[in-house]
Formats: sequence, C-alpha cells, structure tokens
Amino acid sequence: MHDSVSPTVKRKVAVLILGGGRGTRLYPLTLKRSKPAVPFAGRYRLVDIALSRCIHARLLNLHVLTQYNSASLHLHINRTYRFDAFNKGGIQVLAASQFYMQDDREQWFLGSADAVRKTLNHYSQGSEPYQHFLILAGDQIHELDVEAMLAHHLAEDADFTIAGTPIHGEQLSKYGVLKSSVTGRVSGFLEKPSQDHPELPDFRRSVGSKADKLQPEKPYWGSMGSYLIRAEILRDILREGSPDFGSGAVPYAAHNYKMMLYPHLGFFEDIGVFETFFDVHIRMAEGCLPINLYHSDTSLYTYRRELPPAMFSGSSSVEKSLVVEGSVMGDQLKLKSSLVGVRSIVQRDCSLYKTYLMGNDFYPCHDNIPQVVNTGSKNLEIGIGANCRIANAIIDKNCSIGSGCRIGLDPDKLKDGDYQGYSIHKGIVIIPKGSVLPSNTII
Repeated sequence: MHDSVSPTVKRKVAVLILGGGRGTRLYPLTLKRSKPAVPFAGRYRLVDIALSRCIHARLLNLHVLTQYNSASLHLHINRTYRFDAFNKGGIQVLAASQFYMQDDREQWFLGSADAVRKTLNHYSQGSEPYQHFLILAGDQIHELDVEAMLAHHLAEDADFTIAGTPIHGEQLSKYGVLKSSVTGRVSGFLEKPSQDHPELPDFRRSVGSKADKLQPEKPYWGSMGSYLIRAEILRDILREGSPDFGSGAVPYAAHNYKMMLYPHLGFFEDIGVFETFFDVHIRMAEGCLPINLYHSDTSLYTYRRELPPAMFSGSSSVEKSLVVEGSVMGDQLKLKSSLVGVRSIVQRDCSLYKTYLMGNDFYPCHDNIPQVVNTGSKNLEIGIGANCRIANAIIDKNCSIGSGCRIGLDPDKLKDGDYQGYSIHKGIVIIPKGSVLPSNTII
C-alpha cells in the first residue's frame, strides 16, 4: 500500500460492503450463515478480505449491508473490528429492515443497487459530507488495492470508476463485460453475455495494452463488482430503478457519466459456486494461490483468538498443506493438499487428501486432548475419529466424524444431491456445520 491520497480525502470516502444474497449456490455452507461469514482459509471469514483491504488503505468509514442469516456475521464484525476512540472511523452494520411506506412494498433488499438505495439516508457526516462512495462485495477473494483505485478515480476526475479484471471467453456468462477505450473510458456494459452476442466483438480489449501483453488469452474486461462513485451522482444512478448495479445502474452510468476502468491485473475470484470455493482452498494449501497473506500490506485481520500453536502429537506425513493454530493432530497422520482450520482435532491413523476441514468454535471437555487423540478415544464430541480416510471434501465447523469413516474416495461414484447428513456437488462432499457421522460411514 502507499499514501497516494491524503487523509483528508480519505475521510470523505464512505465504504459500503455488500453482505450478499441468500448464497444458495454455496448451500449448505450458507444454511446457518451468510456468504460473507463463511470461513476462509481456516481462520478468517470472507468479509475479512474487503474490510482488511480498506483498513490497510486507511479508508475507515465502513458500512456493512446485511440481510440473510446475518447473526454470525454481525457477531464476528462487532467483536473483531473495534476502533479506538482517537480514530476517526468505525464500522456500522446496516441490516435490511421494514419501515412505513404508503404502498406497503417489499422492504427486503432486492439486489446490490437496491440495498444501497434503501440505506442512502444512513450515510451522513453532518458538516463534512461524504464526497465518494466505494462499493465492494463482501464475498470475494482478491488483492484489490483500493487506495490505488481511489487515486486513479481522482486523477481521472471520474464520475464512476469500475474495477475490471481480464477474463476469457468461457467466463463471459459469469461477469458483466466492459467496453473500454485505449484511454480507459468505459462506454458500454453487457451483463453476463453469451459468447455469440452480436455486440461482443466491440468489447474486446485494446491490443497493445499492458493487460493484453500480460494476459493475452483473456481478451475481455470483466466487472469485479467494485465501484467508486461521486456522491452527487449516486442518487441519480440509483434512481434508474434496477435492483442490481449490473442490470441497470452501471449501463446507465456508462452512457450518462464519465465512467473509467480501473484495471486490476492481480488475483481475483468470485467464489459463488462450490467448485471455485473448494479449488481456491486446495490451491492455497498447495501454495499455488497467487494471493499473499504473509505480507504486511496484504495480510488479513480477523477475530483475535488466544490459542496455542498447532500440535502434531506423533509421527506424521504432511505434504503441501496448511494447519491453523489450536489444532491437535494425532499419530500416523497423512495430510496432503489439505487445509486444516482452527481448533481442528484429528485422531490417530487418519488420511486427508484435498480436504478443507474448517475446524471448531470450541474444544471438547477433556483434560488432555492430545492424549485422547492418540489413543483413538470414541468419546470426543467433535473432530475426526481414528482411522478415517477422507478426500475431496469440505467439512464445516463443529462436525463429529466417527472412527473408520470413508469419505469421497471414489469421486466417480458420487452423485450430486442432498443426503441425510451431507451433500455432494460435482464430486465434492460437503458435511454441514455441526453434523454427526456414525463410525464406519461410507460416502
């Protein structure tokens, strides 16, 4: 990060982090929590990414807009992000709520633009009103330099700046696609077009640009859903009436205001589907994810836990894997291409391959957990029992997997669907939060 924008200007930027919709494509991980509250990398929540990027940039007037299953998200934010009394900033959580309207219309947020529209009256600084609004999604993984984006927005004297990432043709149906000139001026927008859309050839990126040289296989600019908007035009853009930015507000702004592209050439992933969510964590475990959590400028903030280091209580084989603090791992453990989350308990003689074990919110009530883990006791309330073989799986928090279970070992025989105590999506087995699988279960 860099101090390219003065603190005075930063104080006049309101950050709105969108809490997302129902998150049905990540069900059952979103059965008891909103998508931004889903555990990331075994110790964070997804919302920590957007919040951390803004805190590093000293953009501290933060607002989180929530709606579905928001209790755990509210708890995480309230106990994690506590600004001191000498800091001009803080976090305000704005949940969808009903209020009196003459026509008695539905008061839930109907989309991203509608969420901002219905909360506009909450963004006030009295004598020092906000001049710009930075709008970010709370459920994406990226290293977007929001301060550099703000500096670009100011230098271009833009009304609306939109962050774009290079995408290839097969990704078109997942993104809004931007039509940008050599100067970066955005003049058109297509929301999730098909590859045979008649206007698509005009949306190809300019030849010779930096992005074209670095990523020539990705000839289009895809919208990241991250926007910087002048305060004086925000109300007019939202007056257009569409529930989502992509379906109405962005195309309207592109045709009526000076919209500029902010090119983001670093890592970006919208983990709205299971296979992407799973792949990101396996790549992270293997050290193949181009996102740096070990640098002071891109590290993530989260709830501070006073936990001991992870313990391997016997002879183990660990290859390309991550194990988070507070975990207790039994003897004769085989761990490969897996991510083991906070307070995880894995008993002796277990094998985990391509598994994201999210961990636990608490320890079981035992005096000596390492000893119990190595003896293969059947009395542990949570964790992975002895002699389990697990592959291609996501195991949510606080699950109890009995000893001798065999999970995900033959992806070709796994049929998609929701079953008693687990779900399967494209060969990935998902064990929901708090589930109990009896010993010797085979999935």
